[in-house]
Amino acid sequence: MSRTSSPTPPTPSRTAQFKEKNELRYAWLLNPSDADGRPPTDPSYDPRTLFIPSHAWRTFTPFEKQFWEIKSKHWDTVVFFKKGKFYELYEKDADIGHQQFDLKLTDRVNMRMVGVPESSFEHWAAQFIAKGYKVARVDQAETAVGKAMREREAKEAGKKKGEDKIIRRELTCVLTAGTLVDTGLLTTDMATYCMALVERSFFASDTRVSATAPIGSVPVFGVAFVDTSTSQFHISSFIDDPSLTKLETLLLQISPKEIILEKGKLSPLAMKMLKAVVRDVQITQLVAGREFWNCDTLCDEIVASQYFGADSADRSTWPPALATTATTATATAMDALGGLVSYLRTLNLDVQTLACKSIQHYDPAHSTTLCLDAQTLLNLEIFQNAYDGSDEGTVFKLLSRGIVTPMGRRMMRRWVCHPLRDLSRIQERLDAQAVLWELRGECARVRKVLGTVGDVERGISRVKSGSGVRVKEFVGVLEGFRVVDEVFVGMEHVLKGTPIGGQSERLAVLVKDGVGETLRGMLKWFEEAFDNEVAKRTGNIELRRGYDAYLDSTVDEMTRIENELEGLRQEYEQVLKCKIKYKDMGKELFTIEVPKSAVSRVPKSWKIRSQTAQCCRYWSEEVEGLVNEYVEARERKEGALREVKERLCKRFGEGWEAWRRVVERVGEVDCLMALVEWRRMWGDNDVCRPVFVKADKPTLVCKGVRHPCVSVRETGFVTNDVVLGTAAAAGVSTPSSSEEKEARILLLTGPNMGGKSTLLRSTSLAILLAHLGTWTPCTSYTSTLFDRIFTRLGASDSMHTNQSTFHMELSETATILREATLWSWCIVDELGRGTSTWDGTAIAGAVLEELGRRGCLGVFATHYRGLQHTSATGDADDATRSDKRAKKTEERNVTFLYTLVPGISPASFGMNVACMAGVPLSVVESAERAAGRMENGDWSVTVSKVPGKSMVLRSWVEEGVGRVWKRVVEGGTAKRG
Repeated sequence: MSRTSSPTPPTPSRTAQFKEKNELRYAWLLNPSDADGRPPTDPSYDPRTLFIPSHAWRTFTPFEKQFWEIKSKHWDTVVFFKKGKFYELYEKDADIGHQQFDLKLTDRVNMRMVGVPESSFEHWAAQFIAKGYKVARVDQAETAVGKAMREREAKEAGKKKGEDKIIRRELTCVLTAGTLVDTGLLTTDMATYCMALVERSFFASDTRVSATAPIGSVPVFGVAFVDTSTSQFHISSFIDDPSLTKLETLLLQISPKEIILEKGKLSPLAMKMLKAVVRDVQITQLVAGREFWNCDTLCDEIVASQYFGADSADRSTWPPALATTATTATATAMDALGGLVSYLRTLNLDVQTLACKSIQHYDPAHSTTLCLDAQTLLNLEIFQNAYDGSDEGTVFKLLSRGIVTPMGRRMMRRWVCHPLRDLSRIQERLDAQAVLWELRGECARVRKVLGTVGDVERGISRVKSGSGVRVKEFVGVLEGFRVVDEVFVGMEHVLKGTPIGGQSERLAVLVKDGVGETLRGMLKWFEEAFDNEVAKRTGNIELRRGYDAYLDSTVDEMTRIENELEGLRQEYEQVLKCKIKYKDMGKELFTIEVPKSAVSRVPKSWKIRSQTAQCCRYWSEEVEGLVNEYVEARERKEGALREVKERLCKRFGEGWEAWRRVVERVGEVDCLMALVEWRRMWGDNDVCRPVFVKADKPTLVCKGVRHPCVSVRETGFVTNDVVLGTAAAAGVSTPSSSEEKEARILLLTGPNMGGKSTLLRSTSLAILLAHLGTWTPCTSYTSTLFDRIFTRLGASDSMHTNQSTFHMELSETATILREATLWSWCIVDELGRGTSTWDGTAIAGAVLEELGRRGCLGVFATHYRGLQHTSATGDADDATRSDKRAKKTEERNVTFLYTLVPGISPASFGMNVACMAGVPLSVVESAERAAGRMENGDWSVTVSKVPGKSMVLRSWVEEGVGRVWKRVVEGGTAKRG
């Protein structure tokens, strides 16, 4: 029998011997259960733990016991166990390595095993994580020399040897897709989030729920997420609508790699949304209370574990966002943070991430920024395209094309998620770009240098934590900030020496005084304390004398021993009457190498260690004793060096807040220069600086608008003008037509493929880019500030919410009607096409009328010609009607002009598009005849010669509530049953 899956054995005889020896010892692995004895079929089964019977513990060797003590607590994790110069995987983990990656399988220490060199750990860990596995790393906590020293000290102290006779090992980290911190494992510059989510249901009468919440039970979500590579936490609590719009928006904004939930507490709708919205997300469910801490437990643990220092009991030492949330009535955000921190503790990441005290509030729909909800992010293809879900052709990829630092790329995503609605901040960004545009040559030089800085944001987090940071990383962070200091000082000098430099106060603040005198002094101290170049090359920090007394003493001890060994060598040369030298042979240091011609004169007390054809190598009693002293002194020195690195990291961490502020400045400068690069791609003629005006009513004058992602890669793009609202407030001459005088809604008609959706998206993106604070792809742009962009585009059903295409259309429309204000921008495309023509036309007309009543600006695209006489508020002056023109040619061909002109489209040219799409001519001709009859009032369509039958899914409307019958009724008729 096999304990797990059956790998290919090395040889039949060896397999037989292995089975005979170990099968009974590991029979309990045939039917594994969790720590509480529950089998995998039990709903409460915990896949993270493993039950090991007592009789098995009694048969384990010390090494097996060491391994299974760790593995039994991480059964669902691939454990890399350090042995010498290798990491080894045993039993189930060995099977995974063999089957998934064809690692050579063997048997050792009574267990199946595969191994990889320690130098390739990052490579193999990344491979396992990419396959969806969690990876644990168990390292040796001491060397063989350290073990020998410990055992000697224990013996001298009269302690029993006990079972601690093997090298000590400890779990150093657990790696998951959402909690990677090592730069060698991170595959992207973007933030990688691990998110904890809790869901509660309250009633509108509950004092914890806003007075504006819907009547009845409403979902309230608590969210906490962390980017462990930068140790930045965010917490949030919000009331959502029945469609979970805010939750969907949050998921699209942060795209978590891993989600932690309370086991069995999330609603089916929310669970379906998690799996549908976020690709390849890993979901872990923890038992509420015991494994997923609540608010009270979290607060207790903060104090007990001293996460924020020795005075953690004093809440004034907590991060302000956390201290405020912990005292509010709604504790859902703290519950979520409790679940997240409890999970991080199982990964050994809680202390190092919380030590940075970087916890901030997060609002998926910022009240102070232009709100972009989930549908808007999807419909406008901000972060992922509609074709394959990648970032090709997206707005974010286009804007970040000129980004040169990881900090800038992460900041640009935050900017795009939350465009500004503060006019002064928008003008600050625009002024800074105007200055940088005039200094394009200097910008090119700065961008080239900044590109060498590296990811210092992640670096300072690693150095601050002090755990696991490599010397090369530490030195790289120091070098990066030195480069930043030089760049900013140089930019400040250029700005002061140029007349235009004084036109941007924000830019002057960003580069003022480089990194500052305090941090500059710290960088100088590190430069003087040790040779940075040597440390980077060798991976060891050798402090110069005078910086650490204990380290100096270990170096002095090693020097003393080396001098004594040299004295012995000279003495032995006189005795043997020949030239001899010391030779290190692996672990045997300072072996005395004697030529074969002098071997006869070697004292008999010398111990031979090795020999060649030309020489023999010995240890004398005196040399062997000094070698043992030397090895122990070197061990103490290495321990001192590790402590030195920790002390240096601690010293660096004292300036954490200042380093963070420099990082933010680097990111902002990078983003501003990237926006200048974005402007350079277009040239002066195709983009303009947006102008914002203040008025009592909204206005938008967008001339020569083009789609940024389409027109940048295609020539011959046809631009259009969109003028809505109080045009006079924008300084635009009032049209003579009373219909267009102050139109707030553009009723857009036109042929299929005529460019209606492109116009809707182009105008919306122009508004977004203007609020982002950059040049917009128009010949001129003037508007008031908007508070939100609403989009209702496309047609598809939603399997995860059991909503039909039409239901999805109306859900999106309901969000617009529920939340749109006077200052919102709304675009609606083809509303009503998922139902009958009459119902669709009626609903579209009612929605158009309601939008007009709200007074907000927007574009309403439709093929319903019945809406041509609909006015947005009953007044013909409130809606302007425009047509995207097409010219019909012979043989059913059509030429699209893509030009926006006043009026109503005479047709949708559906038959022409059908021909272009390759629909058989006979089918098109039949459709044309039917369409002709319909235009004359005959709506009947005869379908003959169809070998089938008519069936219908019926519903019964009773007291205003639709009830869907659970059976299919033939013949189109049915009785109520």
